[in-house]
Amino acid sequence: MSAVRWIDAVIFDLDGLLVDSEPVQYAAWDAFVACYGRSLTSDLKRRMYGTRLVDSAELVARELELPLTAAEVASERDAIFFKMIPGRIQAKPGAVDLLAWLGRHGIPTALATSGHRVYVDLAIESAAIQHVFTVEVTGDQVCHGKPHPETFQTAARLLGVQPERSLVLEDSPQGVAAAVAAGALCFAVPDDPGEREVDLSAAHRVLASLDDARAAAADYGVEFSTSSQG
Repeated sequence: MSAVRWIDAVIFDLDGLLVDSEPVQYAAWDAFVACYGRSLTSDLKRRMYGTRLVDSAELVARELELPLTAAEVASERDAIFFKMIPGRIQAKPGAVDLLAWLGRHGIPTALATSGHRVYVDLAIESAAIQHVFTVEVTGDQVCHGKPHPETFQTAARLLGVQPERSLVLEDSPQGVAAAVAAGALCFAVPDDPGEREVDLSAAHRVLASLDDARAAAADYGVEFSTSSQG
């Protein structure tokens, strides 16, 4: 076991980490760009992965040379996406149990996502994980999206903890980079290892699923300051 590292709070990404939303998101993107006779390449999807909608929209508008502003891209894509969400976005394995365990032990939690507020409310309701986080930070609350550390810095500030005393759970390279830049301990859980190649080597640990988070934390030497790990 490593030396003890005290942790005051756990901060979660949303898409691909807590909820299985990526297939629905990309289905909406594919349907949107098809309306303009375009298609998303695997490289473009990789560059969009883990970013805010505003950043993805700017990228898509530019790379596909769409006759739209980034704001129009975001709006039209959301009109398609929102109709797809109810009942199709589910919690990832281990998510509900881990959140419940943290709640029982009085460990503060934050949601720190690139998704915007309207989408996040729909997604967490569909996945039945609403009303469980101490604070929530969405992509439209920050000036700089991941990999900039602002999202996690804001979550830590709202929780009243130092970023260095938080554990971040992420699934994307951009998110891992943001967490590490914020000074947090970061465990990565790949969304779908067979779907795309992602470099998560900057994370302090890479886990197979959220079911492994508690054991990995104990092995790393994590002690939660608000309770025992029992």
